[in-house]
Amino acid sequence: MPACRPGNDEDDGQASDDEVGDEASDTSAQPLVTYHADIRPILETNCLGCHSEGGIGPLALTSWAEVEPFAQLMAESVAAGTMPPWLPDNTCRSMRDSFALSPEQLLAFEQWVEDGLLEGDPADYVAPMQEPPPALGEPDLHIEMPEPYAVNQDLVDDYRCIPVTAPFEEDVFVTAVNVDPGRDELVHHVIVYLAGQNALDELEMIDAAEEGPGYACYGGPGISIPDIVSMWAPGFGAVRSPEGAAIRIPAGSRMILQMHYNTVNATEPGVADASAVDLWTLPAGEVPDEVINFVLFSNKSFELPPGEADYQVETEMGVPATGTLVGVAPHMHTLGTSMSADLPGFDAGQSEPDACVVDIPRWDFNWQNLYYFDESEWVDLDYGDVLRTRCSYDTTSVDAPVGYGDSTFDEMCVFYAMMAMPWTPGEQGLCGPAAACVNGCSEDDIDCFLTCIKTSGTACFACGLQQISACAPQFCLDSIVPLVECVTGDACPTESDTCLPLQCAAEFETAWDCLAPHVFAGECDADLAECGLALGG
Repeated sequence: MPACRPGNDEDDGQASDDEVGDEASDTSAQPLVTYHADIRPILETNCLGCHSEGGIGPLALTSWAEVEPFAQLMAESVAAGTMPPWLPDNTCRSMRDSFALSPEQLLAFEQWVEDGLLEGDPADYVAPMQEPPPALGEPDLHIEMPEPYAVNQDLVDDYRCIPVTAPFEEDVFVTAVNVDPGRDELVHHVIVYLAGQNALDELEMIDAAEEGPGYACYGGPGISIPDIVSMWAPGFGAVRSPEGAAIRIPAGSRMILQMHYNTVNATEPGVADASAVDLWTLPAGEVPDEVINFVLFSNKSFELPPGEADYQVETEMGVPATGTLVGVAPHMHTLGTSMSADLPGFDAGQSEPDACVVDIPRWDFNWQNLYYFDESEWVDLDYGDVLRTRCSYDTTSVDAPVGYGDSTFDEMCVFYAMMAMPWTPGEQGLCGPAAACVNGCSEDDIDCFLTCIKTSGTACFACGLQQISACAPQFCLDSIVPLVECVTGDACPTESDTCLPLQCAAEFETAWDCLAPHVFAGECDADLAECGLALGG
């Protein structure tokens, strides 16, 4: 792309005839940047997933007639970084499937403005060379809403959680996910959640409390310990797991679609949406080499004071299981302005100390997504490694403190780390496979035990820790009390499981030394039965 223009000899303020002639014949002079030659291919590659007729974008950009009235606005949005809406800074850690503009493409827009936002000659257009996405074939499961949902057009943004399945009868290993929006002009983004079998009663109660399909939701699905399957936004297409890996849906789980509808483009009243989700799965009986689990790093103890233009929350959390970090899904609400995560003091050979995990310099709640790293950027993490998160907020629009929570008026500072973990086949269900994995652990290996139950999913991990805690007092009361005081006190500002290997490491190790022989002997199996986990011989 052109970066400069030939200059004039300014000795007398005028160019001589010879100089003008020399300049006119200078073959190194760069052509003007035009829509057809330079901008149109960029739009087709990076923008038309939203900005086409009937898309979620507020205007179509498929022709010069559509582009010309908005050319200046479009260039300003590109310069400001608001379009295209790719949030991570790829210089932190390069991302797979990025549609962020390259430096050369940004320069093309900048030069297009300087050259006068010219249309150019349609004959100069060359179709962009786009590598087609991997062929997935027909989906193995097509899951539809139980009934269409009438979008609430009294709201600009309508958030609705809709359970879309009965409990799965068998474990399912998902290799790719795609959302099939019923109304392209309304469906802004979707998060696919799972409710484990230990949260089904809670889900049924919340769902039954409201008429119509599903229930109103905002920051999350409103149930305890949800798992994430995938996220989707216009232009992203199917989200594929890394080769050889899959996301496990445990038998007994239910799937929930958290729908974000934006009603700005609604063309008629009473519009109903009937979106669906497509899943590509491993054939029955096949298992992956690794499963992808979402490890939650979340500060739940902060309070944001009102009237602050740049209030920061920084937190260090312990990695609660061993695996390979392959991606991340950051999450805040609308007061958030930026967020980042790094690994302080970490050195993984190719990474520098304080290795950057993700950097989002301009947070936008409306364009959040999950991001897989390029394979060369994966990081092996061990139990006890430290993840440091930073979230910045602008609270000048509120007049009271804001704390953590799911509602519109709460805030979050959440990083879902996608970790690949080797899969050990076993019984189906919430924690069924974990027993076979745990049987290979020694009693003094906390890391092995926690990784085994985490590999079976967030719901299994939470259930296992909860039920072991219920069992513990009868055997190890003296060591359990200090641990409970640590994870429920000021020393632990985060989820309890990320405090165990860091802020509460000493208390946890002492308690585990006492409790592990009882757990491995099966003396806690009566409690663990709720999780589908039995460890006794």
